[in-house]
Amino acid sequence: MSREMSLVREAHAKYICRVSAQSDSLEFALSEHLRLSGVYWGACALDLLGQLHTLDREFVVNFVKSCAQPNGGYAGNVGHDAHLLYTLSAIQVLALFDAMDELDEDAVMQYVQSLQNEDGSFKGDEWGEVDTRFSYCAICCSSLLGRLDQINLPRALAYIKQCENFDGGFGCEPGGESHAGQVFTCVGALAIGDSLELCSGETLSWWLCERQTPGGGLNGRPQKDADVCYSWWVLSSLTLLRRASWVDASALRAFILGCQDVDDGGISDKPGDEPDVFHTFFGIAGLSLLGTDGVPPIDAAHALPVSVMERLKRRRERRAAAATDAHTAGAAPTAAGSTAAVEGAGERTGDGVPTVSLKAFLDDDGCGGGGGGDDDEVGVGDVAKRRVAALWDAACKDVGFVKIVDHGVPAEIVRACWRSATDFFDRPIEEKRAVAMSDDYPYGYQGFGSEHLAASLEEEKNGDSAAQTSAVQTGDPKELFNVCIGASGDADAPTPRWPRQSEEMQAAWTEYYRHLSSLSSRLLRVCALALGLPETWFDAYMTRHRSVIRAINYPADEQPSRGQLRASTHTDYGAFTVLRLGGASADGLQLMRRDGSWIDVCLSSGEDCFVINLGDLMARWTNDRWVSTPHRVVNLTTGEERSSRRQSIAFFCNVNMDAKIACIPTCVDAQGGEKYPPITAGEHLLKKHWQTMAGNPCKSST
Repeated sequence: MSREMSLVREAHAKYICRVSAQSDSLEFALSEHLRLSGVYWGACALDLLGQLHTLDREFVVNFVKSCAQPNGGYAGNVGHDAHLLYTLSAIQVLALFDAMDELDEDAVMQYVQSLQNEDGSFKGDEWGEVDTRFSYCAICCSSLLGRLDQINLPRALAYIKQCENFDGGFGCEPGGESHAGQVFTCVGALAIGDSLELCSGETLSWWLCERQTPGGGLNGRPQKDADVCYSWWVLSSLTLLRRASWVDASALRAFILGCQDVDDGGISDKPGDEPDVFHTFFGIAGLSLLGTDGVPPIDAAHALPVSVMERLKRRRERRAAAATDAHTAGAAPTAAGSTAAVEGAGERTGDGVPTVSLKAFLDDDGCGGGGGGDDDEVGVGDVAKRRVAALWDAACKDVGFVKIVDHGVPAEIVRACWRSATDFFDRPIEEKRAVAMSDDYPYGYQGFGSEHLAASLEEEKNGDSAAQTSAVQTGDPKELFNVCIGASGDADAPTPRWPRQSEEMQAAWTEYYRHLSSLSSRLLRVCALALGLPETWFDAYMTRHRSVIRAINYPADEQPSRGQLRASTHTDYGAFTVLRLGGASADGLQLMRRDGSWIDVCLSSGEDCFVINLGDLMARWTNDRWVSTPHRVVNLTTGEERSSRRQSIAFFCNVNMDAKIACIPTCVDAQGGEKYPPITAGEHLLKKHWQTMAGNPCKSST
């Protein structure tokens, strides 16, 4: 390979450091008004080259601090006025140098908030110019600080939508000419706001890929010359739209590398021109997006290395955990951790399972419009929903379990169902067997040892001891009662088989079923927003749902076997499970971490929450974007100790049996691949069900 076709990393790093020190150069003088952005371009390029340490961290951080203004914003240089462009650069530079503690986040957010107009747009500074660039800066600043809830995000996104043109591109304002730079700011802002469905993805992607010129480079508008900076503006947008493959990557790489000064370093706008830091950064960032030349990955929306974004995420998690600990200890949360208490925010409890409030969805059981696909506007009240959806998405990707509070199910409804379940299990075995599960009725009573859940797994994933193998062979030591009532008005719903003289039980379970069906509809709306879908996307899959209430009784054992599992390791089968724990012994549920270790799912005494875990069907539906986590119920006593009776009530959310389960459009992977062939929900569920039953639905050892 010729020298021109290799990234001269060392030469570029030396060039950036050299230019930064040449305060008497023409380039330095001409960039005086945007010095802070220049620092960002140089520092980010050096980070991608693995050479950030060559800059004087203390000097750079102090320079950023010297650009801070009394109004909370940052200026492009000392003595200049604050502007959103340079405020974002300040945050990005401090993030690169892991110096975010030097930032007065409250003051910055007050400044950002002050620049938002009534129509959702943002001014760049106090003088009033409006541009979609400034919308991006405001949204990106808020995102990097973890404070998107502190701006009117729905109106900001709705304004961006108004700047879309017939060709799919975006302008600086409504009616403005489409330009690749503006496209990035709009697509980047929509991506950060989890609202890419608001743009015309297919049309826009065609417009973007047409920016590639015969020489391999990209331009910003039709009939313009190629310029290295569009290697970022165009390719980042296509990356966010999952269509980066629509450009000729090898030709673009050749164009970027052809703009290098291979002797003195630096990258220019086009071959033969003088290099500058601006084009050097965007050329290197373009190579990062292409995944070539050993350049590490960059976040296409925030324009920071992925490693820096991960560090910011860990920082927010530490602060949220500290705020939670302070709240638990009775102390007032600090300003730095105060965002953890925002309504609708999630907290990661001591067991690692996040807790999410559904309060934002309680007043909208009809069908909200947040994230509504083709809707032209995003409702003002939907910002809280989007925050909940983002927390839900993170939990579903990470652990697959969520605790929900503010769920809207009255306590008396839960208590009535719980009492009637206990009463049922206390009945004589003959009465329970009278309503047993059968080949033609996959609900009803299941006796002790009739189900061994680990059989539903295709293979052992956990490496449990021989004790679990024994438990699988003998069946799980529990009994169950299952009821499916179906959707209201569904004439084809199965007729429940109830035990005799059970009028109170029937009333209690029917009421509980209706409330849990409504709760499941709310949760599916959260799922839709979290997946970038219209909020009502799942509604059509629930018109004839076959959701099931399952009460589970784990009897006390005078001499439990050491290591005996009360429910063997398994994943659930459907969309998700809504689990209610309680009673004298609510402990014992454990979930498997990704490293194979187990953690307890803990509830505080009297905690009014449901535990949600995703099922295999939802994992399949999302192309494994979300995880169906293995879990089990363990006997917490060993040896001569007596185990306590344990009860739980699960509500399995099962969609229409004839629903075709194929990869959700927003979950196709970056290469356009789908991991699983389509299957109907009924085929999937029955296969899993009969695996666990082993042809013996009513076995009982008592």
